[in-house]
Amino acid sequence: MFSIFRSRVVKHGEQCAQSICDAVVDKEVIMQLILEDIEGASMGNDKAKSFARASGISPKHYQGALNHSRPEVDGPKGIKTFLDQVALKYLPDLDKVAEFRLAATDHIMRFHRIGKYSK
Repeated sequence: MFSIFRSRVVKHGEQCAQSICDAVVDKEVIMQLILEDIEGASMGNDKAKSFARASGISPKHYQGALNHSRPEVDGPKGIKTFLDQVALKYLPDLDKVAEFRLAATDHIMRFHRIGKYSK
């Protein structure tokens, strides 16, 4: 995911993430998205679990985030819903779905200097 030659899936994830970064100015909404995505990653495949561990965000901060969502994130027009819908393009390849979502989450974290990018 971090090699010089990024896959099309990663590029697509980054592009979708940038559209979110350009459109959403509410930092609480962005943080809720990140916490939900990292909690989801912590329950995913090995690559996703590794991403969650390396995120720079403590499990005590993201555990339970999926149970405390808000409409701007997980509602019908929410930003997580948008990413979920775009990720469906990569089904049935669950590895590509995960690659897309991790790339998007990483890009948003980098853009907003969250977690491991906060320094």
